[in-house]
Amino acid sequence: PLEQVTSELTAGRDRLDSLFGDRFLSALVPPWNRIGPDVVSAAVSLGYSGLSTFGPRPAGNTARVNTHVDIIDWHGHRGFAGEAACLGAATAHLSDRLAGRCDPDEPTGLLTHHLVHDDGCWQFIGRFLAETGRHDAASWLSAREAFAGSAG
Repeated sequence: PLEQVTSELTAGRDRLDSLFGDRFLSALVPPWNRIGPDVVSAAVSLGYSGLSTFGPRPAGNTARVNTHVDIIDWHGHRGFAGEAACLGAATAHLSDRLAGRCDPDEPTGLLTHHLVHDDGCWQFIGRFLAETGRHDAASWLSAREAFAGSAG
């Protein structure tokens, strides 16, 4: 029920705020990227300043910073999805941004699941961070920068 969800979200937000103070960013990342519209509406009134799920965000909604590249093959062997699939998802989002098929200001997000990573996941992340970090047209944003509406 919505009342229970909002109560738990409030308690969680308050606990994290008390533990981390100014380092705490009140962005909500729902489990399995599943959240109902009533919870999205309630989250704003509860003091959450951001939301992150999977897939392109609504245009101009800088309070929402989603991910677009999932490195796990959840429907197959539940391990690394493969370099071609991951790079394909990244370039698809970048192409969609350039072509105006999605919000051109939304950063391209990498979705990780560190508790279930296999060697392929860790190797890909290392290479991906290294390569994009060296590229003049790419920059990595902190979560605070991303939710502030910076493009990347």
